[in-house]
Amino acid sequence: MTSLLAPLNRALSFLGRNGTVFFALSIFIGLALPQLAHIMRPALAVSTFIFIMMTFARTDGDDLRATLQRPRRFALALLWIMAVPPLVLLGSFLILPRPEWNQELLLAFALYASAPILVGCPAYAMLLGFRNGMIIALLFVTTVLSPLLVPPLLTFLTGTNVPISTGVLGLRLLLLVGGAIAAGMVMRRWLGPQTMRSLKHQFDGVGVICYLLFAIAAMDGVIETALADPLWVLTLLVLSVVTCGAMQIFALVVMNWLGPNDAFTTSLGTSLRNVGLIIAVLGYATPKDTYLFFAMTQFPVYLTPLLVSPLARAYLRRMERLESNRPAGQAGTA
Repeated sequence: MTSLLAPLNRALSFLGRNGTVFFALSIFIGLALPQLAHIMRPALAVSTFIFIMMTFARTDGDDLRATLQRPRRFALALLWIMAVPPLVLLGSFLILPRPEWNQELLLAFALYASAPILVGCPAYAMLLGFRNGMIIALLFVTTVLSPLLVPPLLTFLTGTNVPISTGVLGLRLLLLVGGAIAAGMVMRRWLGPQTMRSLKHQFDGVGVICYLLFAIAAMDGVIETALADPLWVLTLLVLSVVTCGAMQIFALVVMNWLGPNDAFTTSLGTSLRNVGLIIAVLGYATPKDTYLFFAMTQFPVYLTPLLVSPLARAYLRRMERLESNRPAGQAGTA
């Protein structure tokens, strides 16, 4: 049995060790398989469940506790993550009043602003070489609170109800998020932290496969729309890239006082939001342009680990310098 599993083990490990490249490739493979996109759309919910389950199963308890032992830093980072994107959207209404918005695009931006942190952010942080205690803690709180906060926040930001009642939306989010977290805790208890750490690359490989399935499903209708109205698709792509990039740079500048590790990982959480979690719950009730913008946001999501690698290396070098100059016993807080 072990010999039969060895090739699978090696394949998953290879995918995991080269995660930044395969994450980037996944989005283009998804585009190349439009015939599978529609039938794979239910995979959005399945992939989201697996992402959350695996993330919480792999949580580093020591790093998480170290983060929570600095409650002021964590509280301010959490306030930033939860408040700044909605405030930026509200501020944009001063330039373009809400009634003048394309309502489906307004819903898309409201989804982005109110969504919790992308579940892949801790994996991205680890792939890039950062400690992920802060981003795990932020992910945990924003994800757990999402069933309570997302429905009313969406209604407030859009000025109207979403395509599904807020009660139903909250209940579905609770079942999806709560079920995934519970499954992750069971997995961690069953396998044990040591085994989880020893299988790091294999779990990263499973994550790459899930991202691929998610990418295929997310591209539902994109090719058809791109052929019919390429300028509109290009506009949404530019909007999504500029939005994610601007939010990350904004966070890096303002939250620099957190130190290079926590500033960089917090910037990932500010930029990359788990819109797919809400789309998975809305299902086919999601308006066309709202879904199309969500699909376009997958490009910065999937390409971020590859594109920000040079910047990440600069922050890691800065972190190493700070920790080498820090008195003994205080390392690890950069």
